[in-house]
Formats: sequence, structure tokens, C-alpha cells
Amino acid sequence: MLRLISNRLGIIQKFFHRARPAQRLTLRLYLIRLVFLLVIPFTLFASTLVVLLARNEKAATRSGMEATARALQTVVDWELESTIRTLQTLTTSGYLRTGNMEGFRKSAERVLLMQKGWNNIILLDASGKQLVSLQKTPPDQVRALPDNFNLVLRTGKPAVQNLMHSRTGPVVGMSVPVTYDGKTEYVLTANLRTDMFADLLKQENLPAGWMGVIYDGNRRILARTHNLNETVGQLAAAEISQAIGSRDNKGWITAKTLSNAPSYVALGKSALSQWSVGIALPTAILDGSVYRHFYLIGGSGLFILAVGIWMALSRADRIARPIENLSEKSAALGKGFSPVVPISLVTEIRELEEKFREADMTLYGFTVDLEQRIRERTAELQQKAELLDLSHDGILVRRFSDSRIQFWSSGATQLYGWTAQEALGKISHGLLQTHFRHTVEDIEDQLIRHGRWEGELIQTRKNGTRIITASRWSLRRDHDGNPSDVLELDYDITAKKEAEQKLLENERLASLGLTAAVFAHEVANPLQNLNCCLHVLDRELRTAEHVESSSNLVQAASSEVHRLNALLEEFRFLARPQSLSRQRVNFRQIVEEVLAPMRPAQEAARIIVELQFDDEVSQIMVDRDKIKQVIVNLCKNALEAMPDGGRLTLKSFCSDTSAIFEVSDTGVGIPAGVDVFHLFTTTKSYGTGLGLPIVSQIISAHGGTIDYVSQPGIGTTFKISLPLQVAEEDVDYDYPVRVKNNLPAE
Repeated sequence: MLRLISNRLGIIQKFFHRARPAQRLTLRLYLIRLVFLLVIPFTLFASTLVVLLARNEKAATRSGMEATARALQTVVDWELESTIRTLQTLTTSGYLRTGNMEGFRKSAERVLLMQKGWNNIILLDASGKQLVSLQKTPPDQVRALPDNFNLVLRTGKPAVQNLMHSRTGPVVGMSVPVTYDGKTEYVLTANLRTDMFADLLKQENLPAGWMGVIYDGNRRILARTHNLNETVGQLAAAEISQAIGSRDNKGWITAKTLSNAPSYVALGKSALSQWSVGIALPTAILDGSVYRHFYLIGGSGLFILAVGIWMALSRADRIARPIENLSEKSAALGKGFSPVVPISLVTEIRELEEKFREADMTLYGFTVDLEQRIRERTAELQQKAELLDLSHDGILVRRFSDSRIQFWSSGATQLYGWTAQEALGKISHGLLQTHFRHTVEDIEDQLIRHGRWEGELIQTRKNGTRIITASRWSLRRDHDGNPSDVLELDYDITAKKEAEQKLLENERLASLGLTAAVFAHEVANPLQNLNCCLHVLDRELRTAEHVESSSNLVQAASSEVHRLNALLEEFRFLARPQSLSRQRVNFRQIVEEVLAPMRPAQEAARIIVELQFDDEVSQIMVDRDKIKQVIVNLCKNALEAMPDGGRLTLKSFCSDTSAIFEVSDTGVGIPAGVDVFHLFTTTKSYGTGLGLPIVSQIISAHGGTIDYVSQPGIGTTFKISLPLQVAEEDVDYDYPVRVKNNLPAE
């Protein structure tokens, strides 16, 4: 019960405290709420108490009805057993053994006179012939055998006859066998009037409203405490009849009686006669008191609530009027006036008025001091603003929430072309058409975590020219620690980047000049071999017996030509700047496309390929063709490093900001001290030393890194790191990349 009341009070508290933080409540409303909080819990408590008491009363009533049904069942069984004993005593008469039916009739008449409620005594022989009947039957009336006649003959035990109709009214029968030498010779039956059982029900003195009913084995009414003559012989109501016919026909049910009144019914069944005893109580009687108590509690609660609200409203004016007066004076104080506060008769409000006057004097002193500090702070900020205007760098302040510009220095006007009037209030990224190398979300996340960010941006001036700026951001927070503004300092590095690009281009051209001698040597050897093969081929084609050797020479010449084409293609790729065409691609799909044509060589070399890909890096922004060339070079080198078989593992996973791709083999490894990213550095007798420098150049153009770890005789692992998120609107530029070379300088 306490838990139930606690739950109800919790619901009320949530209801009265769900007002929004910005909602203001008047004193009258607070007092009304107080009345609700006082009245409703007591009303709920009383209602809960009524419910619990009603439950207990209902349980007690149910227990009493079930006990009464069992008691009535016992009384009916006792009455039937008394009838059986009387009949069995009558069967011991010597007249039956001698066949003196007239003497037996007189004995039966004496018994019938002594038994109140008996209607007739009938004696039948084993063939069903009626030998004795104390009530004469008209000659034209057919005497039907009782339903229990054959049952008594078959079992040799007493049996009960269900409701039947006689000349004197409805009766029930009890039959006992008359047995001599183990053989049933006669069946003795006593017909009992139904009002005999009605008297048994009345003797129980059932409480007011209760109704007792006895049903026979055919579910027909034998006796009833109310309207017996109108209902005897009728079938039980449908729901009650169904409960009587069920296996477990004892207990408590809710059903409609013959008068169609919903009632609680307790049932008991006799094991002797298979008759059922029911005690019914209309639900309106048991539940009506609960409803009456609820109506009384509800009416009383509404009356008390109305009286409480009336008293709260009448008392609220007396308390609220001085408070409203004090509120008006407070508003005047906020505007700089010094109002006169009247004296109230309420002690608490008078103390509040005295505190108000003290606050007025204190506030005046604070106001004077604050005005002085504001003047000093304003002058200081003015000096700092003048210093910012002296800087040639673009300085701006924008809100963190929507990136709208709050401050625009004269240096920003010189850098971008927009005046302060044109820039203030605009969204900075939209005004400057800013392109980021990383997503804005990643940059803001770093800004929140570290309080600052540095990087390069591509922006647009007012005249439409694009510039590259070195940008530094600093985050400022409010008093609650939430991000408020971003101070941004931008410096134009376009000329510097162009100079660096030209320097890198010159270094690349110088590197190509230095490698020209090596290239000439590499090309001269295949050309010399090709020339020799063709010369010998021309000589041997003159004779037919050298056809096979001529074919070998042609294949050797073709191989040298193929080698020259591959070498020239690598040089061309290394010589030209890398222009990227980024798109979102499926990394696993590229790997499978690369491995497909290598499968025959892989299977021939008994090499096992294992793929371990993380779903988070299935889609990345890269140049599809160039990344595919990287994977081709790394996989080809790995397969060639395992001539006797092994395992090739390709793995991808994520770090905080990068996608990692690893290519591992169990081959011969790379000797210590060898840097395979230098031009013309190779560990293979037939290699050119250009593949891995090209791979390094492609990865650098993507803004990534490549490195490797190798142990001779155990294997090698190449690790590639690429930016995980690249803004799709970023513009791709040519990236001339510095490549390592180990050629001597001129």
C-alpha cells in the first residue's frame, strides 16, 4: 500500500514540476498548487485504503461463499446417505424374503409416514416389474423405469435418480439393491420431493443477498432459496452450466444467473450424487459499497479543494500586494532611480524591504565603480583594435556556432578586398569561398579539443583571384566553458607556394638530368642485344635448318623491346607532375581487381593470399588508377620475393584520422642499409629501381606516407597511411614530389 501511495505522489510531483524553466508562476498559482498538493495525496490515500479494504472484503466474502457451498454440499450428501440407510433398513424386512408383498407394503407405508419429504416408495423386481407402489398409477399411464434402475442392477450399489416429474410434482429418486445370496432380486426406490432440499437451503440462514441453488447431474435446478416454483426443473445459466460441466467445477466464478444479473458464484460438487451446490451473490451488492465510498471520497475531496482554493485566493491578495509594490520599486531601481519603499505590516515583507534599501545603496556604489571600469576597458580595447589594424595579416573574429564575422581588421581588407561594412555579419567560409584540406568537422573537433588549429586554406579574394593562406585559429570560450568565438589570423603564402613548386620542379628536372646517363646505359644494353639478335636472325633465315633458333631470336628481340617500353613508361611517369582525380572508391574491390590476373602465377608459386579488410575503410577518396598502380607494384614485388611459396597478406584498418593499408610477405626480405625508395635501387637482378619511387611519389601526392619493415629471410611489410576524410569539394592540384636519388651531383 505504501508503494502504491508513493507512486501516486511521484506522478503528482512530476505533474506540478514540469513547468518550463522560463515559466513564471504567480503567488496565487503557487498557493493553489499548494492546496492541490495537500488535498490530492489525502484523497488518493483514502481511495487506496478503500480499494484495499474492498479487496479484503471481497476475499472474505469469497472464502465465506466457498465454505457455505461446501457445507451445503455436505448437508445434501448427509441427507442422501440418511435416505440410503433408511431404504437399506427396509430391505431387511422378512416380508421380502418370503414374498409377502402386502406385508411389505404396510411396512413401507409406516416408513413413508415417518420420513418428511418422501413422496413414494416403489419396489421393482429384476425384470423391471413394479411390485409395490404407495401411489396408485392410472391404468392408462405407462410406468417408465427409473434411469438408475439398470445402474443398480449392474453395480449392486445405491444410485441417485436425477430430477423427474410425478403426479404430485417434481421429485428425485434414491434406489438401493435388495440382494439375496449375492444376487440382486429387487430394486427399492424412494422418491423425494424437491421442497425437501429447499428446506435444507433455508435452514442455512444465508446472509442477505445470497442465493443458494442445488443442481442435479443434468444441470437442472432441484432447489433454490428464491422463486423455487418458477425455476425448478430449468437448466442452469449458460456460464454456470459450463463451469459445472468442467473438470474442476469447484471454486469461484463470475457469471450471469437466470435473471441475467451478473453475480459471483461459489460452486461445490457432491461425489455421492454428482449434484452441484451453488452460492450466488450479485456483483452490484458486493461492489456497490466500494462505489459509494468512492463517490463520498470524491465529493468530499472536491469540496475541500474548492474551499482551499477560495482561501488561497483570498489570502493571496494580502500577501501579493506588498510584493508587487516591491517589484515595481525594483524595476525603478534597475533603471537608475532610488525609489521610496513603503513599510509593510507583514514582518517577512518588512524585512525584505529593509534588505532592499540596503541593496539600493550597495548597488549604487557598484554602479559607479562599474562605469569607471567600463571606460577604462573601452579605452584599452580601442588601443588593441588600433594595433590590430596596423598588421598586414588578415585578422577576423567569427562566432563559433554559425561562423558569422564579428570583427574585420584593415589587414583583412587589404588581403581580401572586402571592407569591414561588407564583411561583418557574413559567414566567413561562404564569403571567402574557403576550401579545406580536411573536413570542417575534423577541424572543429581539433579546435575544441586543443583550443587551436593551424593549416593551409585556399580562399578567394573579392576580385575572384584564388590565394593560399597559412591560417591560425584560436578558440575563445564563455564563462560556462562553452565555445563562443574563433580568432582567425590569415597570412598570404601564395607566392611562397609558387616558389616552392618551381623549386621542386627544378629539382625534379635536375634529378632527371642526373639520371639521363643511367637511362642511356639501361637503354643501350637492350638495344645492343636487339641489334645482335636481328643480325643473327637475318643471317640464319637464309637457311631452313635454323628455323627453330630463328624463332628463339625473335622471342628474345620481342622481350628486349617489351623491357624498353616498360622502362620508358616508368621514366615518363616519374618525369611528369602528379595530377590527382579523386573519387570515392571501394578499396577491397581495387585489390581484388589487381589480384585476379596474378592468380595463375600465385598458384604456380604455391603462394597463399589472405585479405583482412576493415569495413570502415571500404570507401575512401583517392585517385583510383594511381592507387591501383601502387597496389600492383607492391603485390608484384611481394610475389617475386617468394619464389618457393609463402603467404601474402593484405590488411586495412583505421586510426584516428587515417586509413592504413599493409602488404606483407614471407619472402627473402630486403637487406639492411638498402633504401628501396631511391632511384634505381633494386634487390632484383632484372629490376629497374623505379617502381617503389613511383609508389612513393603517388602516396605523397595523396597527402599520405609509406614506409616498410623488413627482416632478411623472414619477410617484408609495406605500410601506407592515407587521410581518412578528404573534403569532396577540394580542388586537386599538381604536386611535383621530391624523389630520392643516389646519383652523384654534377
